[in-house]
Amino acid sequence: MQKLKSRKFLLTILTVIIAVCGALGNTDSPLIQIICIIVAAAATIAYNIIEGNIDAAAVATVIKTTVDSVSEIMEESGSAKTGGKIGGISTSGTPPDEKKSE
Repeated sequence: MQKLKSRKFLLTILTVIIAVCGALGNTDSPLIQIICIIVAAAATIAYNIIEGNIDAAAVATVIKTTVDSVSEIMEESGSAKTGGKIGGISTSGTPPDEKKSE
């Protein structure tokens, strides 16, 4: 919903509307009609490319953050098995279910 209020989107819609009105309102010259249609298509394509790049950058940031977090958790887990501590809390290295059965 936020993207529908963005200036880029509104400007793209305005450009398309003006280009379509120009194409429909000008019956004298087919060249002007074609140019208006090309402008409308170019505005739409440019908007989609720009938004696609912005979305791709946002997804890449989320993926990098997730990978970094998982890496940190795996490193802490590995150090807990060897050092016996996770975040300063002492561990035995044995899962709780295995302790109960012993």
